[in-house]
Amino acid sequence: MNYFYALILYCIYQFKGERSIKAVQYLLTGKKSTQTLQDAVWYSLQHLYSVYPEMDADAFIYTVKKLEKTGSIVISDKTVTLTDSGKKVLSELMSGYPIPDHLNGWQFHKIEQLFWQRLTLLIQILTNWAYSETKFIPVVRDYPIQNWVKRWLGEKRQIYNKKQLSLRLYRELFIIFEICEQNRENPDYIVARFTGYQKPGYTSTQIAKQAAVDETYYLLAFRSCLHFMIKTIWHERGEFPILSSLLADRKSPWTLTSSSWETYKFLKYGKNVEEIAKFRKLKKSTIEDHIIEIALLDPTFSIETYVKPETQKRITEAVNLLQTRKLKTIKDYLTDIDYFSIRLVLSKMNDKNDV
Repeated sequence: MNYFYALILYCIYQFKGERSIKAVQYLLTGKKSTQTLQDAVWYSLQHLYSVYPEMDADAFIYTVKKLEKTGSIVISDKTVTLTDSGKKVLSELMSGYPIPDHLNGWQFHKIEQLFWQRLTLLIQILTNWAYSETKFIPVVRDYPIQNWVKRWLGEKRQIYNKKQLSLRLYRELFIIFEICEQNRENPDYIVARFTGYQKPGYTSTQIAKQAAVDETYYLLAFRSCLHFMIKTIWHERGEFPILSSLLADRKSPWTLTSSSWETYKFLKYGKNVEEIAKFRKLKKSTIEDHIIEIALLDPTFSIETYVKPETQKRITEAVNLLQTRKLKTIKDYLTDIDYFSIRLVLSKMNDKNDV
């Protein structure tokens, strides 16, 4: 079995038989819906949110059918459950290749591609400049990325000449790659994809084959290393002025939908749910969905305005007692507490299970 099986089985394991097989697909591909965001947080799967956006839908269906046929999972109308046989398969797969340590799709899925495209295009340009070559096919065809890098180079060229800029970038990459290795990340997975002077970068399929690992595992390991790089560079900006400047225009790791952001602005002005719903001509339930999204994505957002501390405690105790994140089960147990309050408290809870 390939690592794609392990990824699907792990999500099903975390869902505890309370979510559908579609929920797994939406989580891994990063569907931007309140339900999928809730699933990521409620079932401690933030690290896997949007880590496989290139997933082929047909391949997913084929794999799910095979897992069902071999008795690893059981699918009903609304849920999917991991069998004892499936748990054994998952344990065996994970023992050899656990999920990479620094994978964090929740925090970095919005900026990983941006950072990677800017970095890889910059490296291609600088390596070609080193050979006095100015005409080449850019590895990144996205015009906004090309224009951004062109402006960035224009600004840096006012401070450094070409050689100085290349040396400073090389130094920072050398240091960050050393730190990656010290933290059990493999920078070779990153370097192999760089395109240089008359040297195209390798594809994920080629790298996986050379490293003798499954391609799905390689993609996760690549992202894990990239996420670790971004996190380290951002927190140590003084040590990495060139690399961190590739993300200087990114102020926040979390991004709300435009409608939820509008609601958030009203909340900051002290407006309540009813007032916002009336002003925006939206249903109260829609505004509540926005608040759930805000609570999920903004770690600084306090829910005490909406749920009293004693109610939060009761919900938390019920969740731990019932060992479930299923809303209806919790609501049936706490009949006097509304769904909105339960969803808010769940959005601030995290209880990761180990395989």
